[in-house]
Amino acid sequence: MKKKSTLLFALIAFIAIQNCFSQTQTALRSIASGNWSAFATVWEKTGSFYNPTPTWAAATAAPTTSQIAIIRNGHTVTIDASGKNSKSVIIEAGGKLFANGVANSVRVGAIASGTAGSIDTLTVDGIFGGTGELLPLEFQIGAASTWIRGTGTIEIGRIRPVNGNLNYTGSAATNAATGFKLLVDKDITLNTAGNSVFSVTNSTPSVNDSISYTIFAGRKVTVASVSSYFHNNNIDGTTKLVAAGGKYEYRINGTLDLSANISVAGGNTLVPYSNASSALTLNVNGLLKLGGYFKADTVGNSLGALNININNGGVIDATLTSKLITGTVGAVTATPSIYFKISGTGTLKRTVTNDGAKILFPIGTASYTPVTISGNTGAAEVFTVSIKDAITNTAPANTLQKEWNIAESVAGGNLDTLRFQWTVADQTMGFTGANPVFVGRWNGSAWDFTAASVSGTGTTADPYVAKSTPFSTFGLFILSNNGVAPVSFVNVKAYQKLSGAQIEFGNATELDIAKYEIEKSTNGRVFSTLSTLLPKTNNAALNNYSYFDASISNGNNFYRIKVTEKDGTIKYSTILNIKLSQGSGIVIYPNPIKGKVINVQFQNTNEAMYQIHIFNQIGQTIYTQQLQHTGRTAAYVVALPANIAKGIYSVQISNNSVKTTQKIIVE
Repeated sequence: MKKKSTLLFALIAFIAIQNCFSQTQTALRSIASGNWSAFATVWEKTGSFYNPTPTWAAATAAPTTSQIAIIRNGHTVTIDASGKNSKSVIIEAGGKLFANGVANSVRVGAIASGTAGSIDTLTVDGIFGGTGELLPLEFQIGAASTWIRGTGTIEIGRIRPVNGNLNYTGSAATNAATGFKLLVDKDITLNTAGNSVFSVTNSTPSVNDSISYTIFAGRKVTVASVSSYFHNNNIDGTTKLVAAGGKYEYRINGTLDLSANISVAGGNTLVPYSNASSALTLNVNGLLKLGGYFKADTVGNSLGALNININNGGVIDATLTSKLITGTVGAVTATPSIYFKISGTGTLKRTVTNDGAKILFPIGTASYTPVTISGNTGAAEVFTVSIKDAITNTAPANTLQKEWNIAESVAGGNLDTLRFQWTVADQTMGFTGANPVFVGRWNGSAWDFTAASVSGTGTTADPYVAKSTPFSTFGLFILSNNGVAPVSFVNVKAYQKLSGAQIEFGNATELDIAKYEIEKSTNGRVFSTLSTLLPKTNNAALNNYSYFDASISNGNNFYRIKVTEKDGTIKYSTILNIKLSQGSGIVIYPNPIKGKVINVQFQNTNEAMYQIHIFNQIGQTIYTQQLQHTGRTAAYVVALPANIAKGIYSVQISNNSVKTTQKIIVE
């Protein structure tokens, strides 16, 4: 807000200073409603607009590019012929300018005013356009700046430079700041269908072009048509750009909403120009909402730069985008150098489905280091991803200096596989993709590491990709060679089988294990060893184990897994109980809950698939899981979300014929 106020003050001061030296400025103001061209009945004229007491006389012509046009309160001016010109336009409260839905144009900005550094204005305190309006707003050749402001409403066709180039007069510009600047300090709706509607270029761009569009913070430009897009790529219909191109920049400090166009067959596209020194830059400091399709890629003669920057505080919302395509700079290179470049807290949002589809987040900082998320279970949901070149919390040695921040819209209930990508050029601090790689997730106080499988050779054409086992909780992620994978018990269960009990468990990250011991107790306190099992691979991969206890008795039969690591560390699984009795039902234990796992015991119940739902105290579902019961008497371990807070919850277990609900306390 402070920056915006400073800019407004500077612009107002500039105009005031300019006005002091412009007592001879010509202006026309409306005297009645009517057509723009009907100068005798619609306009009156003064040659000293900035004089405190200007003298007005009958107009001898309609407004031109060197004059100010004022539409006064109570007057409606219509346009029925193209190319109506004015240096600045002022629409007072109660005034209106529109074109009855005809695609004619209003051109604002003095021709070649860039040499004088003037700021032209479109001040709308009344109404500019209207519902379904197709009126284009254009800017003159060589104009310096146009500031759109006011308290009224703007709904028009589109905004663009005039054909014939809006190029800065003089030598080729070094950046967009030296040429024409459009400053949008108003909400605007754009209606033109099937075309570019908020474009820094026209059909014949030049190497001298230097154009920037800025949407102020708190302001919104909406592309309303379902078939429109914001940028004119100037492609000849096949694979070539029709002109060389100069310097162009979009600065989205407020909101640019492109979400109306949900087509996945085409739409918003950014293409580098054929001039090697040209640059097309999209700076998102606010919010860019995409539709069904977005492509940033090259064509056959692309030689210039294309930069898409999500800066500090910026968000690109691609939750509706099924086709999100990023390409390469140059016609033949395989370097993926067109991507969403993140700085600060900038983020990219996408929807991850639950069908295993690999949803790519094509992000990076100085280099391309994307992440891919695949939804394995649960509902489709929105993920937000960012990245930085530093580790927030102390990490082990030999850690890649990249930190991904991954957040889901609804915590818990989903299992999602993550894939992290990098190249040899990214490897620093002793980290290498050739060693065992661990994915670290910050749990709030320490890094939890999971062994990852790594593919690729680390080149740009064949990058390293570290694939993790599915996660149900998210946050900060890193890659390290020195991660210590904990014993990760999975699929722990004990169930009645024939006249005995079957005990099964898995270790998702088996590494440096000396032995497993199956232990049994009749009171849940004193355990004895039934069997000792040796590890299968110790290669940080998942391994499953089972044991059959033929000697079970009526009453309680408690089981647990004791793990001894090579360094002597001993860890235990949760305790499961098979209680043989004549009754039937479902029991959840222990209660209160410690360690964020619950045990679910089925007593003499039929084989079926059960749904587990956990609700908080206001009835919101915070976790959902399916559980396949093998029938008869069995006990299963169910992991709660790692980020579940302390408190009281309700656990509901049900299928088509059975439902039970129990209160639990999480400590």
